Amino acid sequence: FANFDRVFADDYKATLETVQWLIQKRGHQRIAYIGVPHTHPGIRRQRAYVQAMQDAGLLIHPGYLQAGDFTTEAGLTTTMALLDLDPRPTAIVACNDLMAMGCLLAAEARGLCVPGDVAVVGFDDIPEASRLCPKLTTVAQRSGEMGERLAQALFERIEAKYTGPGRAFEVPCALVVRDSA
Repeated sequence: FANFDRVFADDYKATLETVQWLIQKRGHQRIAYIGVPHTHPGIRRQRAYVQAMQDAGLLIHPGYLQAGDFTTEAGLTTTMALLDLDPRPTAIVACNDLMAMGCLLAAEARGLCVPGDVAVVGFDDIPEASRLCPKLTTVAQRSGEMGERLAQALFERIEAKYTGPGRAFEVPCALVVRDSA
């Protein structure tokens, strides 16, 4: 990628801040994370979760780290496993909104109230996130801003305003607080 411009969301910082928000503003200490296999680039979000928990001096229950495949079914399956743990987590952060939707389904299947019994946070802010019941608290990636930045970089190259090596542009994310956390 040395010769290509690329734009990416600051998902590490966003996840770190989201877990800190759950701890500091919502009072959660037993927070689980549903991520991706360790070989996937999305592992940055899991690293941020671990860092936030360590920074807060909170232990991570061995079962609180789960891996899925970005699907609602994976969120449902992994959340069922999380809800069987003792102690059960009081909050779950999923690395994408589809898996967070699976968390909501699992909580409903177990007769749990979201966010009263378990809070759920997703990542991506897909359109469905604001239509769910409860509406999903999630981290929004600013895809429009990302596209604009990449287009700007492309025009700079076309117009020979920039001819150097590939650049990396990081765009911040934003926590969208709704009803699930």
